[in-house]
Amino acid sequence: ISGERTWEEQAKIWAQGRSTPGPIVTKSQPGSSPHNYAIAVDFCHDKDKQREGLQPDWNLESYRILGEEAKKLGLESGFWWTKFVDAPHVQLPLSKVGLRIADLRAAYNAGGKAAVFRLLNKYNW
Repeated sequence: ISGERTWEEQAKIWAQGRSTPGPIVTKSQPGSSPHNYAIAVDFCHDKDKQREGLQPDWNLESYRILGEEAKKLGLESGFWWTKFVDAPHVQLPLSKVGLRIADLRAAYNAGGKAAVFRLLNKYNW
């Protein structure tokens, strides 16, 4: 599970597959991810619960129930995205209230995380 990420953590995973080894795992640069504002979570389905430790299951269909439950709760699931499917990802549905990541970034730059949460609270989140 991956929830809130610092901008430094986001920079590290942004570099993966670009300037450091490994596959590309994000399309969001630091400050451009909902994780940077504590409004997103990435889950991981355990493929084999009988084995010790996590056995990651990246099969898209394994995340359908997560997407369905997120939708019921009024959340946005990357399972349903069409341009870049990110099935393990769930976040607040900013676009439903007319917000963009740029709005969160502006609030953050003006007053830190507290300012971001004041902005989100206007929408009863």
